Amino acid sequence: MLMEGFDMAANHRLANAIESEFCIKVLTFENYRPEPLPRYVSVHTFSDASGESISDDVFFAIRDWVFRMGWDLSRQLVFNDTVHAYLYPAVREYVSLAYHVTRTSSLTSILVNGLGPGTKDRCNDNRIDPHGNIYITTTLGCIGDRGRENLGTAHWWREHLATNNRFGDPDWTILGLDFSSYGKMQVHQDIWSASGRVIRTREPLKCSIRILG
Repeated sequence: MLMEGFDMAANHRLANAIESEFCIKVLTFENYRPEPLPRYVSVHTFSDASGESISDDVFFAIRDWVFRMGWDLSRQLVFNDTVHAYLYPAVREYVSLAYHVTRTSSLTSILVNGLGPGTKDRCNDNRIDPHGNIYITTTLGCIGDRGRENLGTAHWWREHLATNNRFGDPDWTILGLDFSSYGKMQVHQDIWSASGRVIRTREPLKCSIRILG
């Protein structure tokens, strides 16, 4: 997705503002951006006064702060022990219905307690960008989508995750999410997935949930 009239200088100004507001050190990589990230994404490291990576709580506070300014922030663990932060103008939309794929073993907890954001214990892999996020897609698709390379549907994600998760768990379920009780749900572009959307929440969602198989 291209963003018309983007100005990378705006990323740099905001990075400087983050450094001042949170009393941290922000290092900007001027000529580095991993593929296939859009060209309006800038790459940084955030460190505290001792030179260590900032805590999760500080990262989430920064993410909330830039979000209020119309920006977004993601992160990845690279080279095993270095955290890169990715700063970009937020792309938001509102949805009424969506789909989420989860381990079948988690269904009872979700139906009782609501659909919670990703945590280190719950995430399907060892990436850190899912922490604090719920991932959805707005397309259901059909059984066999992975074999047909119909990327990004709920069925594609279920078939993909069944053979690609750190738990070795092949049993996954598609949930239909109805956000009528919220009016519409604000979701964010997932810069790591062309089809994925992200819900940011600190508390479990209490939306209407249907088990779709």
